[in-house]
Amino acid sequence: NARTGSPSNRTVATAFNVTVYATDAEFNTRTQDSTTSVTIAVTGEAFESSDSPITVGAGIATFSVTDNTAGSGFTVDASNTGSYTLQASSAYTVNPGAASRTIAILPGQTHVPGAATYGAAVTGTPTATNADNTFVATIRAVDSRFNTNSTFEGNITIDTTVDVDDTETANT
Repeated sequence: NARTGSPSNRTVATAFNVTVYATDAEFNTRTQDSTTSVTIAVTGEAFESSDSPITVGAGIATFSVTDNTAGSGFTVDASNTGSYTLQASSAYTVNPGAASRTIAILPGQTHVPGAATYGAAVTGTPTATNADNTFVATIRAVDSRFNTNSTFEGNITIDTTVDVDDTETANT
């Protein structure tokens, strides 16, 4: 293994560069290789984006990667059209961005962190209930890609203006 150091933590929706080297068995860069196509993917990240695939130039390919889902244990994996042995990166963590909005998740719905739109981030159909029944709605402060920001401090106001007989709990 020719890697040194550890990857630094990343932040959701912030691009960073990943460099892939085509090397021989002793980890010397194969500078004569300018034809192998390399594709990368982030294991555990459904919503990452990159400029993959890239053809190496002088044995090196540099990718711009943007992770959109907060979490830990992500690795960058490369595949290639050559005969190179593949090595994944060391694991790294992606932290959520600053809270920029709130979402409500009702019974019967599921939260999908990392999605680009509200419709993709909150899926499913709310469970029907009778007018006199109570239910729990989960309200989350989320970043631009709908990842929960657990460090948010502040009040969230719930207002159901359509139902004049509805009561909400106090702000928490």
